[in-house]
Amino acid sequence: MSSSTSKCSINRVDKMQFLKARNMKRTWMRYVAPACAAALLLAANGIASAAVVLPLTGGSGYPDGNGAAFPSAGETYQTTINSPVEYVTTPLGPGSVYDLRFYIQTQIYTTPAGTVDFVYQVHNISDNNNSTSYGDSVDRLSVQSFAGYAVTADYLASTGSSSAGNDVAPVTIDRSTPDGSVVGFNFQDYNSQNLFQYTTLIPGAYSDYLVVRTNSTTWQNGTASVIGGEVGQVTVQVPFGAIVSVPEPASLGLIALAGSSLLARRRRSGR
Repeated sequence: MSSSTSKCSINRVDKMQFLKARNMKRTWMRYVAPACAAALLLAANGIASAAVVLPLTGGSGYPDGNGAAFPSAGETYQTTINSPVEYVTTPLGPGSVYDLRFYIQTQIYTTPAGTVDFVYQVHNISDNNNSTSYGDSVDRLSVQSFAGYAVTADYLASTGSSSAGNDVAPVTIDRSTPDGSVVGFNFQDYNSQNLFQYTTLIPGAYSDYLVVRTNSTTWQNGTASVIGGEVGQVTVQVPFGAIVSVPEPASLGLIALAGSSLLARRRRSGR
């Protein structure tokens, strides 16, 4: 083989290696780097939490207790409002009644984006003396109106401050169909050993913190219904005001992909 032929072969090999390295770099810049950036962006925004996203037209899901990554960075506490105590009784016989007595605490937070989050806690203070009064348990809390607002809901374990011991987590969370106005928390948890026994908010028990994230900008009075053997209603705070456009997780990923790709192109064009 002549020296010129050998030199030509070496140049071809060098060129092939150069092209391979360049293609690998382009693949990294176009696909891998943007994907990494998107993952980091989603994690930084707490989107990885398996909170229950409730569509505008209704739906349901099982919360995981991460509190919708609550509170998020920069979230600001605004106020706590306790509802009046609601007292509902049904006569059971001479000198005895079925008693449901409760109130609901609402904590309100705002995010750096200007949106409002609500944290509800049900306090079951029903009288249960097993003589003249038989306290009612609470199976469900429903709150309205959330119509037209984006909703992500979960619960956050509270400190076990109720006299009944540990506070009670919801088993499922749902939103009414088709208008999405009612968000509900269900506390029934049927025991696999005995389907007639279930864990719920017994007299003296509190719920865990029930977190509802929204894209509203302020709040107003709404209605909360507590349902057990009796039904009672109190005033709580719910979304109001303008709707803030908050990108969905998929949209955030696309934004990250587009931004990273644009940065890569600028770097290449500047060489």
